[in-house]
Amino acid sequence: MTVKLRMTKQGLENQYQKLVKLEQEARELDKAMTRACHNSSGDGPHDNAEFEDLLRQANMKAKEIQNLKEEINNIEIIENLEMTEDCVNIDDIIDANFIFGPDDEEEMTIQLVGGTGNSLNNQISINSPLGQAIYGKKIGDTIFYEVSQNKVEVSLLRKVKTKGRVK
Repeated sequence: MTVKLRMTKQGLENQYQKLVKLEQEARELDKAMTRACHNSSGDGPHDNAEFEDLLRQANMKAKEIQNLKEEINNIEIIENLEMTEDCVNIDDIIDANFIFGPDDEEEMTIQLVGGTGNSLNNQISINSPLGQAIYGKKIGDTIFYEVSQNKVEVSLLRKVKTKGRVK
C-alpha cells in the first residue's frame, strides 16, 4: 500500500516547478554528453572521463525525476481547514517548547507546512510525526509524539504568524 503524501495546492505546484527544473537540468546534461562524446579521443565514450561523469550525473538526475513523479502521483491535496484562531493550521508559525527528557528541553519556532518541509527553515511537514501531532491542536495544549522510539513532549506556546499574517 502506497502512503499518500498530504500537501496543499501550493505545495503541489512547487513540486511541479521542481520537476520542470529537474527535467531542464536533464536536457542540459544530455547536451553536455553529446558535446563530450564529439570532443572525445579514443575508440568510444568509455575512454572519455568527462562523458562517464556526465552519464553518471544523468542517471542520478533520471532517478531523481522518477522519484519525484512517483511522489507527485501519490499526493493528496489538503486545504487549509477553517479552524479557530487558537488551533494550529497549515502555514501557521508557532513557538513550541520541546521536552526531550529531564533537564533537556528547548523552545523553538516552527512552521507547519503541507508538503515535505525543510528542517533548515524549521518547517515541519504535516506528513511527519510531529506535524500530525500538532495539526489542529490548540495553543496551550501539550502533545506527545514519538521519534526513534522516544516519546517527546511538546507544549504549544503561542502563534507567531497565522496563515501568513503576523499576529
